Amino acid sequence: MFLQDLDVGHAAEKVICHEFEYQGKPVFPTEGKNDFDFYLPTGQSCEAKLDVRSLATQYAVIETPSLKRQADFYFHTLCYTLVFDNKTYHRLYNSGKIVKIGDYQYDGRIIPKAEMRTSGIYLDKFIRHLTP
Repeated sequence: MFLQDLDVGHAAEKVICHEFEYQGKPVFPTEGKNDFDFYLPTGQSCEAKLDVRSLATQYAVIETPSLKRQADFYFHTLCYTLVFDNKTYHRLYNSGKIVKIGDYQYDGRIIPKAEMRTSGIYLDKFIRHLTP
């Protein structure tokens, strides 16, 4: 399971590095196990953490070993799941800006995360309030 989690974490790290490159500020990824995850163009060290457990809760976890690495910057990706009823989800969709998405260039709508957070309910809270 550890190696699978590591692969998913590396994929998330690649997304972060890609965004830097997309914005015209490429970073310098590393290969070594005992090195930082990547370096900024300024030479500052960076650690990327994917908080998969946050998919199911409204909490983030900062690991002690990561903190002890003393990176200049930490990129903590929160993966939280929000639940929306049908009416709210449609309202959000209809309020979004139309864009083309992915390799197939299908239509989609982009919605600000802040609006998503204020309109949805965290998965753990939804589950706790669900009646059998």
